Amino acid sequence: NLTDNNLQEQSREEMEFNTINNQNKTQNQGLNNNLINTQLNKKAQNTHLQSNENPLFIDLKANNTIQIAKSMTLSAKNTLTNNDIKSIKMYTKINDSKKVTEKNRIMLQEFIKNECLSYSIFEIKSLDIDKLGISKATGVAFFNAIQGLKVKPQHVITDAFKIPGYSSDKQSNVVKADSLSISVASASILAKVHRDNLMVEYSKMYPNYGFEKHKGYGTKLHMQMIELYGACDIHRKSFAPINRYC
Repeated sequence: NLTDNNLQEQSREEMEFNTINNQNKTQNQGLNNNLINTQLNKKAQNTHLQSNENPLFIDLKANNTIQIAKSMTLSAKNTLTNNDIKSIKMYTKINDSKKVTEKNRIMLQEFIKNECLSYSIFEIKSLDIDKLGISKATGVAFFNAIQGLKVKPQHVITDAFKIPGYSSDKQSNVVKADSLSISVASASILAKVHRDNLMVEYSKMYPNYGFEKHKGYGTKLHMQMIELYGACDIHRKSFAPINRYC
C-alpha cells in the first residue's frame, strides 16, 4: 500500500508538473533562453566556453533610463536554480517587469533573490549621470554590478547594451532580452522594485513632488510639481524638460 501511495503521489506530481509546463509554454512562449543559447553556442566554438563545462551566466538589466528623476539601478544575477514544482509555479509569473503588476513584482523579487546563486544591485546618482552622460554611466554601473557578485560569471547577457571594456566574447547583447529570457526578466524585476523603493524613500525627503505615486516617471502630476517647486536634488539637470527648470 505504501508503494502504491508513493506511486500515486509521484504520478500526481508529474501531472501537475506537465500542466504547469504546458501553461508556461502557452502564456510565455517568447520568454525563454533559446535565442540567447543559440548565440552563446556560436561563441563557444571560438572560446573556452564549452557546453560540458556547466558555465555560469549572468544577466544584466538596466532599469529604464527615461524617468525624469531616479537613481539608475542595475541588477546582476546568475542563472536560477532549483526546479521543484513550487519554483516552477513562480517561474511562470516572471516576465519583463513592465508586464508584471506591482504586487507580483514585490512577491517575485523575494523569490528571485532566494533562488539565484548571486545578485548585485548598483546605483548611480543623478548628479553622476549628468557628469558622465547616460551611456558612460550605464557602462560604469554594469561593470560595478558584475564586480559586486559573490559568484563570478563566465558569460554576461545584457538587454542590448554593450559593456565598454568588457570582452566581447564574454557578453551577449540581445534586443528585448527581458522579453526573451526569463533570467533577464528576473533582473529587470529586481531593478524595478529596488528603484520604486528608492522613490518612496525620496518622497520622504522631498514630500512636495509625490515620488511615492509616480515613481519618478514624467506624469502630469510630476510635471505640475516641478513647475510649482522647480527641480530638486535628485532630478537629472541635463535632461529635458528638467533643464528648463534649473
